[in-house]
Amino acid sequence: MAGELSISLWDLWSFGGLPIKGDFYEERIPSFKELTSTSRDKTKCLPTTCQYLFQAYYSIVCTQRNDRSASSKNDSQVTIGSWISFWYLGSRSYDKPTTRKQKKASRSKSTQNPDGSKIQAREWSSRESMLFAELGIKDDLKDETYLAAFLSCWLCLFVFPQKGSFLRPGVFRVASLMAAGTIYSLAVPVLANIYHGLGLITKAYNPIGRMDFHFPMHYVHGWLAHYFGTHYPLPTEVRGPKMTNFSGEGGSIYFGEYEARELIHNGARIQWHASLQNRSKHERMVDTHDSSFLQMSYFVSMRSCCLSSRCENT
Repeated sequence: MAGELSISLWDLWSFGGLPIKGDFYEERIPSFKELTSTSRDKTKCLPTTCQYLFQAYYSIVCTQRNDRSASSKNDSQVTIGSWISFWYLGSRSYDKPTTRKQKKASRSKSTQNPDGSKIQAREWSSRESMLFAELGIKDDLKDETYLAAFLSCWLCLFVFPQKGSFLRPGVFRVASLMAAGTIYSLAVPVLANIYHGLGLITKAYNPIGRMDFHFPMHYVHGWLAHYFGTHYPLPTEVRGPKMTNFSGEGGSIYFGEYEARELIHNGARIQWHASLQNRSKHERMVDTHDSSFLQMSYFVSMRSCCLSSRCENT
């Protein structure tokens, strides 16, 4: 069963929304020359937003070092919380979550989950405008810089989580390029990290105890919900990747140890989903150089290959 059904690149694309085809993902800090140089057509080699992200990071570090009460051996590192507090100066959108119930027959109706509706753009507040002015951010780059700052947080916390919940400045280059429209192959390194993390669990001395390593386990939860029905779906389908229909507060179904083992090993509740792009007709697909983005991603997911992942120095 494990060989027949396991999380794949196509799964990460279909229910996780992670691109398969795209530029090679690599976290590194660009040199000053790369950060400031321009090409022959006088365009920046890297978006200007990348400089703004480094300026913001430096500003947070300086504030931490000047604050004696927060001085520690990690004062040169920035936490995810500090990064969010630096950029987001608006009112809090969600209150503290409600009390969790371990055993429940359905998804709780009283939650603060987003409803999937499109977020309406808002005007920048005076505090945010002051922040942009302090960083020297141009008016036409405010939205792109804000998006790059969010993507930096998203990459460090959701896509490639590591121990400590620190923001890694090595993601600024990728985040700024993503905000400018560059597509990166995120499914490949994410799947590599998932299998690496699962391998560490199987080799752990006490697999049930607390683990001292991190990997994007939420994609595994999404895969389990998609194929094994381990989560309650949302009352109404939301926009975005399929795993968002099982996300949010109060979504997981309670299983005892025996029930969980039976659910996976028995396979009676597996929900088989089509792995073909078009289920309504027979179709012959040929790998050509002019294949669409989706077809090329499908071809890549079918091929046997090694998965590579590089994050900072690992």
